[in-house]
Amino acid sequence: MNAESTLDLGGGIKMPRVNFGTYMISEEDAEAVVATALSKGYQGVDTAAVYGNEASIGAAIKNKDVFITTKLWPGIEGAPAPFGPVKDYAATKAACQEQLDKLGVSAVDLYLTHAPVVSKEVRLSQWKAMVELKKEGKVKAIGVSNYSQVHIEELLAAGLEAPACNQIELHPLCQRSELVGWMSSKGIQAMSYSTLLPLGSWRSGKDEAAGKKGDFSTTEEVIKETSKAHGVSEAQVLFRWALQKGYALISKSANEARVAQNIDLFGFELSAEQMAKLDALGGSEDKAMAWTEQMGGDPQCFP
Repeated sequence: MNAESTLDLGGGIKMPRVNFGTYMISEEDAEAVVATALSKGYQGVDTAAVYGNEASIGAAIKNKDVFITTKLWPGIEGAPAPFGPVKDYAATKAACQEQLDKLGVSAVDLYLTHAPVVSKEVRLSQWKAMVELKKEGKVKAIGVSNYSQVHIEELLAAGLEAPACNQIELHPLCQRSELVGWMSSKGIQAMSYSTLLPLGSWRSGKDEAAGKKGDFSTTEEVIKETSKAHGVSEAQVLFRWALQKGYALISKSANEARVAQNIDLFGFELSAEQMAKLDALGGSEDKAMAWTEQMGGDPQCFP
């Protein structure tokens, strides 16, 4: 991996800038889909406990040198499995071991807490467990997902290790500039998910959830104009935007041609003018739309 294709998580850990996502890929399909992605050049795979596909991903990555990111599900009070119960310190450590066993590895490269859906006290307890898991060598780097500045500051105020990265929704309509800038000042890398949300085809298809609602015609026109200028797909434009912002990203498709296309991002560069036009699409609107559709609330609203 060259310098442009990786991000430094500290401690000698290099994360691929382009990672293959497995959200909404079933246990039955995951092994074949991930195997295809690896054959197309992906060197990082992103999954999570609640995706329910870690065992199949483990089969696909067996005996291969792949950067694995997975996530702890913190638990929701009163929710049925797999969304409950809330995990304490011991349960967090046990959950990680269970995930390692499913993946068939002795350690994962990056372990994230999935969302701040539990109380501050529980968040701190879970993070302490993750710090200990890193000390034990079961995870190489630890981070968070869907965290706001307030949530990360809780960890720092408690004198705990800072997250190596924060996986959040990032695209021209949700740029989180203040949060990303603050993270950068603390040495916390940004990892983008739902990068393609501005496209009408986002999450369309038989194996994916219903697409977003709303009129994105003006947004799509700017993206289409940029894609024609470079002879690339609209998805490639948005992924390249994320790379030029300095983020790692998650690309997901079950279509073999798009799987290959979505990692072909290093042979062109968006101009400063094109980046500015894409940035301008966000205007004053800056909310996590994907999370709202999936979970019914902005993660910043959790206590």
